Amino acid sequence: MSSVCPEGKSLAQRIEDVSRQLDWKKTPEGQRQYVRQTRANICVLLAQHPHRLGELSWDEFLVRVMLNDEQITDDQLMAIGIWLDRTFDMRSVSLQLLKESALYVARQNRVNPLRDYLCSLAWDGVPRAETWLMEAMQADDTALNREYSKKWLIQAVARALDPGCQADTVLVLTGKQGIGKSTLLGLLASSDWFNDTDLDMRSKDRFMQAHSAWIHEVPELSSFRRARQDAVKAFITSRQDRFRVPYATSVEVFPRRCVFVATTNEEEFLVDATGSRRFWVMRVRSLDRRWVIENRDQLWAEAVHLYRNHEPWWLDAGCELLRQAA
Repeated sequence: MSSVCPEGKSLAQRIEDVSRQLDWKKTPEGQRQYVRQTRANICVLLAQHPHRLGELSWDEFLVRVMLNDEQITDDQLMAIGIWLDRTFDMRSVSLQLLKESALYVARQNRVNPLRDYLCSLAWDGVPRAETWLMEAMQADDTALNREYSKKWLIQAVARALDPGCQADTVLVLTGKQGIGKSTLLGLLASSDWFNDTDLDMRSKDRFMQAHSAWIHEVPELSSFRRARQDAVKAFITSRQDRFRVPYATSVEVFPRRCVFVATTNEEEFLVDATGSRRFWVMRVRSLDRRWVIENRDQLWAEAVHLYRNHEPWWLDAGCELLRQAA
């Protein structure tokens, strides 16, 4: 029995459709001998052949090549090379050629799971954004804390839906060790979009690392403490980053899509007087894990609603006076 695809074509017909697009080495009589080892041929095979190892895509948010919705690995690229060798007699295709071809094919199929998730949410109309840190972490219920809570959520959504927008403040959660500050952030973002690995402010890879997650935790403000304050301010206020993504050959510019949250056990931390406005400090006490799990989607749904209704994610003059007095 022949295999039939949803469009009604058999497997053999689909393979022949792909074969017609390939550049073949042919006999004088016009008979196909083998598929030439060219970039164009490899791209067609990676994108369309029914027996390819999976679907390549480009995750716009994480700026990386994906194979079947997971970041592609060198082992998988090697498996693709073996498939090309055994099936089409393409011997010794270089890893670099495979990388370039995979990158090109992936970028013709762009995906953004975070945007899709946020845009799929429907808010139930129950306000939570102003008080979620009071509910989730027993923060003090003050006017300033309500503003921090709401505006940080909107800021995170803004960076996801409008990459490169201005978002130059860092939420700082301060409280005793072991109360669940890091766990809170992981629950909010899920493992796919959360990073708690230290950002090395002295490394050129920090720009690419910024694009590895939506929410970055800065544990104990360690990476900020080690760097000069002017370098910290320049990094957290940046709206775009320049770096070379894996498999690419040149540096590209990518709009910033992430936000930062610092966690610390200390009452005070080192920021200079001019930079302190970039740090929104909230004392927290203990995590209500169940509440976060039950309300996470609605928190983000409300934040999307507020963002789409042009709610600002920065402090107005009145709130700034409250911050200075705190």
